[in-house]
Amino acid sequence: CGGQRMPQCGSGQGGTRQMMPMCCPNDSGSFEYDCVYLGEDCPSPTPVPAPWEYPGGQGGQCGLGCGDDDDCWTGGLVTCGTCNKLHGTEGYDTCINPPAPGGDLEDEEFGTKE
Repeated sequence: CGGQRMPQCGSGQGGTRQMMPMCCPNDSGSFEYDCVYLGEDCPSPTPVPAPWEYPGGQGGQCGLGCGDDDDCWTGGLVTCGTCNKLHGTEGYDTCINPPAPGGDLEDEEFGTKE
């Protein structure tokens, strides 16, 4: 935390617990001062989620970005000719295998984002 300004830490819980500044890891992989209760460790940084990988077919445009179905119909064999336009699902705006008849994009292959 060299060069960073140390925060003024007070007491928490109605003045019953003292806080002190500690140099703690942050979510971006560097360090910054955080006010921590005496005798406790730095809070753990939030883990970065792994990038989404297309679980369906391989080759062609599968898993590549798209704006509409036409973007997915390039090249020779078209295995992923549908552009996922269902907001809130993993892989939104990517080329996917079309859903089975009567199915939709909210099945086990395309879970909703939480």
